[in-house]
Amino acid sequence: MKLSTVLSSFFSFFFCMYFMSQPLCAQEEKKGRFADQVIVGSALSVIPNSAGFNNDLKHLEISWVTNASLRLTKVFHLGVEYRYIRTSGSTTFIFPPPPTSYNMYGIFTQLDILNYNGLRFFGQVSYNQGNHCGCIKFRDPFKVEGLQYIGWGAGVNYRIHKNVSIDGSFAYDYVLNPGNYNPYASGYWALGINYDLDRTLNQK
Repeated sequence: MKLSTVLSSFFSFFFCMYFMSQPLCAQEEKKGRFADQVIVGSALSVIPNSAGFNNDLKHLEISWVTNASLRLTKVFHLGVEYRYIRTSGSTTFIFPPPPTSYNMYGIFTQLDILNYNGLRFFGQVSYNQGNHCGCIKFRDPFKVEGLQYIGWGAGVNYRIHKNVSIDGSFAYDYVLNPGNYNPYASGYWALGINYDLDRTLNQK
């Protein structure tokens, strides 16, 4: 996918979410429900890979994600996140490099597609910075400092207790930096748990 296509799709989705949320922001503020919920979450992602031509070549990527978001309206959320990534093994080299750690951090927005009876489906767009380069297809990720990413994805969240919910999500990140590689989607999924600091729940 061309970078121009990625950028145009990202900004189209972002501005669509933004403008759709504006009337809701005004309504929620009048009702006293503007920014009435903070969600703190943690999630884990485990992605095993093996070389198609040699099953003895294996690569493992483990990510731990922490985030916090503020519900600005009934359907629109704004948050920050940090992702710690640890990789080991290789699908490229017979003698793999030592385990490597990476960091990514940034902001994200979520728009609720459906929110009913404790079940929430949402779409997400994000902007991050970090040093995890899944930049070349059919090659292990490697470390490059100062990378910037845009991404989008979707997920589902289910409330299991008054203030506790579990979620599953997937996302794709695109590297924006110019370089001697073709930017393509680096995807991951995550399963996590959230704690809702929701004043409307506590009033019930």
